[in-house]
Amino acid sequence: MKNKKQLAKNIIFSAIAFAVGPGINLLLYPYVIKNVGVEAFGFAALAVSFVGYAQLSTVAVHSMAARFMTVELYEGNIEGANRYFNSVLIMNIIVSIIMAIVFSFCVIYLEKIVRISPEIVADVKVLFTFIFSASIVSVLCNTFGIGTFASNRLDIASFRDISGSIIRGLALFILFFYFVPNVYYLGAATFLMNVSVSISNIFLTRHLQPDIKINWKFELRALIEIASSGMWNLLGRLSGILSQGIDLLIANLFISPAAMGIISVSKTLPIMFINITGVFIGVFAPQ
Repeated sequence: MKNKKQLAKNIIFSAIAFAVGPGINLLLYPYVIKNVGVEAFGFAALAVSFVGYAQLSTVAVHSMAARFMTVELYEGNIEGANRYFNSVLIMNIIVSIIMAIVFSFCVIYLEKIVRISPEIVADVKVLFTFIFSASIVSVLCNTFGIGTFASNRLDIASFRDISGSIIRGLALFILFFYFVPNVYYLGAATFLMNVSVSISNIFLTRHLQPDIKINWKFELRALIEIASSGMWNLLGRLSGILSQGIDLLIANLFISPAAMGIISVSKTLPIMFINITGVFIGVFAPQ
């Protein structure tokens, strides 16, 4: 009975979290597009696509790490759980440093990589800097999501996501309504949201799973074990990027930045509906 109640709470709060984020976007995006232009708006989605390409390097591990740690915790093998936790944490730090270097070069030479109207080059570079920084924060702190997952408290995780979406929405509202509108506000708000979510994850893991400790012990064998189990998830994510994420880059390079922006706007609702399945499937993962 307790498990059924928790599952019901997880489903309800996940549904609310799913509605809040896109709901805020649907309310604010028409005003944002009107003030910054459809072309500039499209670069926000393009930056997210670039992040998706980079994060392919971590999918195999991140998609299965929580499962391995959770199994060890429920079997009472605290040492084994910490072995996986610290190995993945150290990998995330290394990957974050590499991503920071690669992203820095991307930002510096961005106008040579994609087509950007000369008058918005500087603004788009700042936008990409914020989006890339937000992704690095997420990768760096990804392991701390184990707290709510291993405890099957996805209701708390959903409340964390709702809070993050509200922070992002408030930041966008303040920036666009009280300052001169600029496209890089989208990146700044996303960065604030990711930082708040990451800080919450660290706190929740310390509270819900106090046996998880940082000891900086790295085992390559542990990473190989996780990655070998998550390889199919990597192929699935690659399929998703090829079918949904590369169209913006192709439109930018072979048609025009404006066409890319139009495609980006037109994908807002379809992507929201596509994500519904993933949200509710994820509710059953910890159990």
